[in-house]
Amino acid sequence: MMTNRFFKLLKKTATKTKLSLIGALVLSGWQINAQTVSLYSFSQSSGTYTTLSNPTNIAVATASSGAGFLDENVYTLDNVIPFQFSFNGSTYNSVKVHANGFISFGATTSNSTDPISSGLAYSGVISPLGADLASMFDINNLSSSIDYSVVGTAPNREFIVQWSHFRPYSSNPTANTYHDWNFQARLHENGTIKYVYSMAYQGTPGATNAKVGLRGTASNDYVNRTASGNTSSNWNNSTAGTNSSSGMATNYNFLPSQGLTFMWTPPSACVAPTSQPTGINLTNTGIIINGSFTASSPAADKYLILRNLAGTTPNAPVNGTVYSTGNNTSLNSYVAYYGANTTFENNYNHGIKGNNQYTYTIYSVSSNCSNGPLYNVQNPLTANITNCPISVSGITTSNVATNSFNVNWSASENGTANMINTVLEVATDSNFTNMVAGSPFTLPITTVSQAISSLQPNIQYYIRGKNVSTQCESSYSSTSTVYTTCLATSAFNENFDSVTGTSNLPNCWSKILTSNNSSTPTISLTTTDNFSAPNNISFYGNGATTTDAATKIILVSPELNNINSGTHRLRFKARRTAADTKVQIVALTGNTASANVEIIQTLPLTTSYEEYVVYINNYSGSANYLGIRRYDGGTWSYMYVDDVIWEPIPSCPELATITLNSTTPVGANISWVNVNNQQPANGYEYIVTTTNTAPANSAALTTLATGTNSVDLNSLANGTYYFWIRRLCSATEKSPWKSISFTTIPTAPAPWKEEFLTSNFPNGWTNGTSPQSFILGTARGATGNGVSANNLYKNMHGNATSGTFSTITVGPLNAADYTFSFDYKQSNYNNPYAPLTNWGNFEVQVSTDFGTTWATLGTVDNEAGTGNYITKTYSLANYLNQYVKIRINANRTAGDYDLSFDNFEIKSPGNSNPFCLPTYQYNSDGNMITKVTFSTIDNTSPATSGTTPSYEDFTAISTDINQGNTYQISVKGPSSTFPSDVMAYIDFNHNGIFDDAGESFYIGQLTSANPANANTITSNISIPSTAVLGNTKMRIVKNTNVAAYSNPSAPNSISGPCATDLRSGQVEDYAVNIVAGSLSTTESNISKGGIRIYPNPTTSIIKIDSKEKIKSFELYNISGQLVKKGGKVEEISLENNASGVYIIKITLENNEINVSKVIKK
Repeated sequence: MMTNRFFKLLKKTATKTKLSLIGALVLSGWQINAQTVSLYSFSQSSGTYTTLSNPTNIAVATASSGAGFLDENVYTLDNVIPFQFSFNGSTYNSVKVHANGFISFGATTSNSTDPISSGLAYSGVISPLGADLASMFDINNLSSSIDYSVVGTAPNREFIVQWSHFRPYSSNPTANTYHDWNFQARLHENGTIKYVYSMAYQGTPGATNAKVGLRGTASNDYVNRTASGNTSSNWNNSTAGTNSSSGMATNYNFLPSQGLTFMWTPPSACVAPTSQPTGINLTNTGIIINGSFTASSPAADKYLILRNLAGTTPNAPVNGTVYSTGNNTSLNSYVAYYGANTTFENNYNHGIKGNNQYTYTIYSVSSNCSNGPLYNVQNPLTANITNCPISVSGITTSNVATNSFNVNWSASENGTANMINTVLEVATDSNFTNMVAGSPFTLPITTVSQAISSLQPNIQYYIRGKNVSTQCESSYSSTSTVYTTCLATSAFNENFDSVTGTSNLPNCWSKILTSNNSSTPTISLTTTDNFSAPNNISFYGNGATTTDAATKIILVSPELNNINSGTHRLRFKARRTAADTKVQIVALTGNTASANVEIIQTLPLTTSYEEYVVYINNYSGSANYLGIRRYDGGTWSYMYVDDVIWEPIPSCPELATITLNSTTPVGANISWVNVNNQQPANGYEYIVTTTNTAPANSAALTTLATGTNSVDLNSLANGTYYFWIRRLCSATEKSPWKSISFTTIPTAPAPWKEEFLTSNFPNGWTNGTSPQSFILGTARGATGNGVSANNLYKNMHGNATSGTFSTITVGPLNAADYTFSFDYKQSNYNNPYAPLTNWGNFEVQVSTDFGTTWATLGTVDNEAGTGNYITKTYSLANYLNQYVKIRINANRTAGDYDLSFDNFEIKSPGNSNPFCLPTYQYNSDGNMITKVTFSTIDNTSPATSGTTPSYEDFTAISTDINQGNTYQISVKGPSSTFPSDVMAYIDFNHNGIFDDAGESFYIGQLTSANPANANTITSNISIPSTAVLGNTKMRIVKNTNVAAYSNPSAPNSISGPCATDLRSGQVEDYAVNIVAGSLSTTESNISKGGIRIYPNPTTSIIKIDSKEKIKSFELYNISGQLVKKGGKVEEISLENNASGVYIIKITLENNEINVSKVIKK
């Protein structure tokens, strides 16, 4: 092999260094004698890779590292091309060959792994496989080399550079896994360039991204190829790259086929176009001009379009110059377009102004060739157009007063082709249907302002304009708005719902925001915490000290003319998010920060919205604005305000405050305070409802004597209620309603058990707040002990050293032998979850006042664990006839462990299995219960023979029943072959068993039938007047009676609620809530008496005719619940009552009681 003595080796011998990219060169707006690489055309073919014969060696790898390793090497080969190789408008004899798989021209010797998109100042780049490449040495007898040779004879000589046995730098070769890349760059004497490939691999070597293509003097002048390295996108079906960094994936299984050849052909020499385009058509929409024309024939590859104002003439373009769009002094024109399209658009961004006559001149161009572009400047295509005026812009208002303002706008940008006027419109609506007097105003184009007068105060006005010429008109401007200023008012009612945008307030409202430091508080319109949807106002401290006198966070009302009249009050809703936040009502002498501030009243807030009423009947100052000021509380917290009303003080005002003092399981204690402690002459009337809707005037109300300041509410079922009360100032004058809501204390009857059968935290239980809270579920060693995997557990560790929870209130305990028990265990947090020797303690506490005070039942202190649950039991003998609530307080002293609890139970020791279950010989066996109706219970259950269980727990379904009332019960179900007996049981005394006297009811016998023809049996159950109030259990038992098959008079086959000798059938349990006695709704208890009730049925009102005077009435629903009562009436409104059947009990003055049924449609 010959050694070339004409080139110099530039080789890095130090640590491998990667060159950073520098900024890409930007071409100027025009170039002379331009030939761009991007005009080279591409083709590919399948050929044969022929290794050079006896080439000149440039470099050869002699080691796998160090000086003999080929990596970032660059080799300068001077005068090695024996012909003038033409590339990108220049000719070359010398090259620089890069070990990274490419050739460069020019003086730059720096190397790159991405030569096409590199910012290096190469004069040109020929890149058959530009990448971060490296050599191999003695891998299966393969070592890398770089060689060159000249083949052929003039004028068909080729200068060839060959890279042999290269691989990606990142893919280290081994005997079993390596790339073996061979490729050539062939520079033909006629300027064409070929890349030929022979790329192989062994094993599964890693890949890189290769840059394949050509580059000119800058990275934005390029042609390249791209492929993703898969079946549909690879070397054999690559596509043109879309940016200079596009590349070819070199996945080993998608390499080029052997002999694949890429060829790049330079553009042919330019020939000037011989014809011009024809048929130009110019149109305009407003100021926008659109053009289209017919291409020249033969067609040019580009067109240059120049635009001139009337009276100016373009200069002809110069061959070899590329023109960019924009003003061009050499052409004395605006370059409107340069490209291949035969359509174009000019708008404001293209320098277009309104009301101008423009001339367009179009030249044919040859540009996709060398030494172009060439222009045909003979007889270019021309046309003229005059566009419409540009619209009015920059509309503002000034000198805004109660009945006038000025409108201002920017000077016109229009030309003088036609005469123009400005048309201004002002209206009170955004559709401009309600124009003000004089609108539309037609004004000279030189006018830039207009006074608008004879307006109304506090009105929003809409403003828009347009320019109109004798030919056409502009579009309307964008619409501006302005409010005229406000007159002082004597009343307002503002819910902030007519405004949008967080920084906006209703017209005439304003805000004062100052701070004692650099942090400015905010007052904003928001939708996130309203009392009445959708909007409210938030007050945010934002870092300001809210107690400092320099900090003012004040929402300012419209101007008022009666603050000192002593006749008005301010009502509003407000709440806080942080403790100690208060609201101050202040009087202001203005609505700016310089206004004098007088505090009228300071009110503490709660975390829930409440209504506040401030009576301003003792103010004698000169203020003309009221302010709602946020004061105190954490600076990074909020105060919210909604529904602000300034109104006359009613002659019979509502109560000043109403307070919920306490709740019980069946009621509440509520008290109230009068304004100025002034008692009403005729006392009060109140009603308790289940909806937050003010009662109708005809509602059944209870009266209280004047001087009464509180009331005890009783005999309520568990739930949430609304207490409404108003003052009776005279026989005819009543105050507005005042209300408060309350929820009775949730309770459960004894005996009671909680096994955590669901994933929901039990009703009535209270969990500690994080980090003292427990979790309901299962994890690690904290698994349930019984029928459910759930348990109540807490991970106790160094950052969570205590925890607490309490149960629902249970009771009242009607026996002295009740006990409380539960299961607990402690287990290591880590597997295998063994108990700890030292862990901590917990205290078991009891409360008889629903959690207000607590006494200790016992303490478990570092008790040794067993790995299983430990049961703890405590006597409740001291709590006879009381409610009890249990709390556990846990404390960690060492370790990281889970503390778990399960199976909480309150029961009588004599009844170790409350509500035991009966036993069936054949389970349900086609003799199931399919439907039960009782009071409001109406439950249908499955009837699939062989799969229906013998016991179903429906205690989640409950109904209220009244002491002393009688209720109908119906049971439905099939009986296969034999009839079935049905029994019902209710635990009236809440002792956990059904065996007490008066707790069992024989419903009857169901005849045999299949499920499709199942029969129903009906009976009545009377509730004892001594039944213990509260929640308890009802059981339905069904059993086949074999003896009744041949003897219909056979005795009942169900010997008890927990019988063990039953044949086949089913048990269903339900919940019932026993409430205080009231009128029965069974038809047999209804007496008509000598009164007339009409219309009946009714849609709203019933009237009562009676010879005797009516003393009072009570109205019950069909479930026996009292829904309305009252005194002497002649008509009763049912307008707000649901449709259905009601029972009305009327007591006459002679104490005679009449009962009737009423139907509300």
